[in-house]
Amino acid sequence: MCADVFGAEWSDRNATRYGRQGQRQHGVDIYGKPSGGYAGVQCKGRRRWPPPSLTTREIDEEVAKALKFSPPLVEFTFTTIAVDDAQIQDHARLITERHAALGLFSVHIVGWDEFLRRLTKHSNLVDKYYGYVGNSTVLNEVRGIPETTVQLVIERLARDDRFATKAEAAALDSTEILAEGAKAALDRDLAARFRQAMQRSLFPEAQAIDPFSALAQEVMRSGGRAASAGLSRRVLLRASRMAAIRRQIGESQALLAAASALEGEDSDLPAKARLAHAQGRVDEAIKLLRDERDADSVSTLLTILSQAKGDDVALQFLGERTVGPANLTPGGVVALSQIQMRKGGLGELNKDLDALTEQQLSEAPYLLFLRGVCRLASVFPKPYQSTVLTAIPIEASFAQPSIGRQDLATRCDGAISDLERVHPIIQDLDLRMAARVVRRLRKLQHHDRCTDDYKGRQRDKLAIRQPLQRGAFRAHGERQRHRCQPAI
Repeated sequence: MCADVFGAEWSDRNATRYGRQGQRQHGVDIYGKPSGGYAGVQCKGRRRWPPPSLTTREIDEEVAKALKFSPPLVEFTFTTIAVDDAQIQDHARLITERHAALGLFSVHIVGWDEFLRRLTKHSNLVDKYYGYVGNSTVLNEVRGIPETTVQLVIERLARDDRFATKAEAAALDSTEILAEGAKAALDRDLAARFRQAMQRSLFPEAQAIDPFSALAQEVMRSGGRAASAGLSRRVLLRASRMAAIRRQIGESQALLAAASALEGEDSDLPAKARLAHAQGRVDEAIKLLRDERDADSVSTLLTILSQAKGDDVALQFLGERTVGPANLTPGGVVALSQIQMRKGGLGELNKDLDALTEQQLSEAPYLLFLRGVCRLASVFPKPYQSTVLTAIPIEASFAQPSIGRQDLATRCDGAISDLERVHPIIQDLDLRMAARVVRRLRKLQHHDRCTDDYKGRQRDKLAIRQPLQRGAFRAHGERQRHRCQPAI
């Protein structure tokens, strides 16, 4: 894959993998010849997940080896499945500056997000490695069908002067109908994939890879013609926001500029505010959104205030606006949930999650997952609630339910209902870790679902202990430990 991507980037059909395992390669796994001389690539795989970043020591060691490559390289690139790391990129630039003074090669770092960006620029490679054909490719092929059909019809009927003009007119009409139908089909396909990306984006396990980047690159390659202008604008704005969250400033700016050139009802203010926040212009980001009343702007401002000014300021903002969770986007609800968790307000969080609308739960299955976990955690005494949510194993026999049996039954029933409802959805979204969590929690059903007559305290302990001791909250704990930012 690396050889194909860099061969395409270099426009060099002779780019190739260098040597084999066990041979001296001077730090070069792939080499080719872009304009200006030879270039080498070092591919850094990782055995652990999430993959750790490169270290400056690794870079220095491989650069020293690459200096011995013959003929001399003009550029040397590290590519890794780890995420982009500003510190490592800065180190590579310093080496490049030193080398420039000595007439040596430049050094570059390509993390996984950047590698995917380059890969998705080449639809033939996406098809080769993922078996996926982009909308722009399909649209170009479909566009050719009507023209070919028209020519065949005209050739067959043009022999008769009585039909030539009519046949030509009919063929032209059919061309327009076919083109419009093809575009509508591609529009539906892109909308469905965008909705799926939105649903996946809030789950911790799906945040290692930007779910919107490939969609945005597809729209960019088609020049916004593969789908309606409004949908293309929506995809590009969301991708710009995600790029800003990941501190990919240049990418965010390019996507925002492309979105701004398209007409559509989606406001670009949240994307502009996200970009300003990523660039350290916090006051400007707040100013852009402070007078807006739509749910997306309010939710985005809530997140920025929480990150830049603190949780108390963010909650004060919501209070002044008299905005409840039902008036927020799913991303805004997640931001509010994180604030409540940091403040230890599981009771308030459960109230907020109970107030969610069916539309919010449909748009973001993660909210069902979160509500189910929080409802189950709420049956424990307060000192144990944060322990449950951060997936730290506890001895359930020392954690008696702190509420009455009727309330306990109601909350457990609510938790099980949410988790059973979300289970088929997360399976369709291919969220394996979340699905594993739900399967374990559903075993509560085999212990009378926490809702029968409660014939003894030991049954209560058993019903709650098993899923906890098996690490049932591990996936949710990942969000708490890593503090992933919601894609809003």
